[in-house]
Amino acid sequence: MRCKHEILIVLLTSTILIGYLSLASTYVYNPFSIDLNPVQPPIHLIDPGNPNVNVIIGKTKTSANITLTNNLALKIYDEDENGYIYVEGPSANVNLGNGEYYEVKWKLHITHFEDPIGDGMIILDVYFLCDLDYYLASIIYYGSYVRAALGLSTEPDPASEGQSPPFSINPNQEHNFKIRLKRSIDGATLIIEWFIDDVKIYDYTLNILMMVTVFQSYFGWLNQDRLYLKFYAYIDDVEMSISEDFEDGIDNLFTEHRTGNTGKVVAYYVYPQNSLIIFDEIGVYNVSLEVYAIEGIIPQRFNASLWLNKSGQYTQQVKIINGNIELGETSKITINTGGYLSLFINLTAPYPSTPFTWDLTIKSYLKYGVNDIVTVNYPIRIMVTSK
Repeated sequence: MRCKHEILIVLLTSTILIGYLSLASTYVYNPFSIDLNPVQPPIHLIDPGNPNVNVIIGKTKTSANITLTNNLALKIYDEDENGYIYVEGPSANVNLGNGEYYEVKWKLHITHFEDPIGDGMIILDVYFLCDLDYYLASIIYYGSYVRAALGLSTEPDPASEGQSPPFSINPNQEHNFKIRLKRSIDGATLIIEWFIDDVKIYDYTLNILMMVTVFQSYFGWLNQDRLYLKFYAYIDDVEMSISEDFEDGIDNLFTEHRTGNTGKVVAYYVYPQNSLIIFDEIGVYNVSLEVYAIEGIIPQRFNASLWLNKSGQYTQQVKIINGNIELGETSKITINTGGYLSLFINLTAPYPSTPFTWDLTIKSYLKYGVNDIVTVNYPIRIMVTSK
C-alpha cells in the first residue's frame, strides 16, 4: 500500500489596501468586514481542480483551505566537484522474444543542477545486447531541455549511434521519463523509443540477426567522468520489472556506486504542482509572492520553493533552505483582465526527520499593486506536517 502523508495548506486570505494619495480617495477593503463590502476585489482565488489537491474556496473568493498529498521519494545528490554517483536497479536479464518489449520509466524532479561544462547529465540508461554489440540507450538532461541518445558501450560518446534534437521541458516540474525496447513480430528489428511525459521524442531501429538481451538500467551510469556535476534529484516512483514507491521509508530498488560528497536517501517530498489559481477579473496588475516567516517545529534540512506561473512564464522562486528564508519574494509577473496565474509549491524534508514528528507554518503574502499607489496583500498561511 502506498504510503501518503497529508500536507495541510491553509490559505486564510483577506485584503489590506494601504496607500496615501493627496486630493484623491482610496478605497480600502476592511479585512474584518469584507463580507459587507459592496465592492469585490479584482483578484479571485480558484480551485485548480488538481486531483492531488483538495481545495475549499471561501464565499468571497479571497480565502481557501488546501490539502496536499505528500509522497516519499528517493533523493539522489551530488554536492561537490570531486565525486560521482550512479544508482542501478535490479538486474533485468530479459531476453526479448518476437513481439515482446521491455521498458523502464520513472517520475523524476531535479531541484538543483549545476553543469559548468554544458555536456548534460545522464538521468536514465538502459544497458542491452543486440546480437554481438552492447548498447546504452540514455536520456540526457540539460536543465531546460533533454535529448535522447543511443551509443555503443565501448564508445566514449553516449550518442555515438544517434541522438534526438533538443526537447524542451519545464525544469520547475516533475516529468515522466521512459525508454522502451520493442522487438518486431517477425523478430528482425529492435525499435528503441524514448518518451517524455508520454510524448515520443525519438526512435531508433536496429536490425537483429540473433538475440536481444536487456541487462540493466541506471540513473547516471555515464556520469562517472563528469565529476563537475552538482545536483539534487528526486525519483518519486519507478517501474521496471517491479515498482518502488519507498512506502516503507527504505529504498529497496537502487544500489548506489559513489565517491565524494554524494549519496541517496529517502525523503518527504511534495513534487511541484498547481496548488491555487489566481484569477484577474478586471485590470492589469503586477503580482508577486512574499514569504516573511516560518513558525512551529521545523525539521532539519527542510527545504521549500514557491513560485507563480503563467502559461510557461515563471517568477523567480521563493527559497527556504534548511528551514531559513534565503530568498523571501518572487519576482513580479503581470496579469491582465481574464488572465490566470498558478501558485506552485515544492516541499522536501528528510525521512525519518529530526524531530521525528514536526509541523510548521509558512506565512506569506500574495501581493499586487493598484495604480502604483496602493498595495494589496492577501495573507497566505501554509501549514505543513509530517503526520
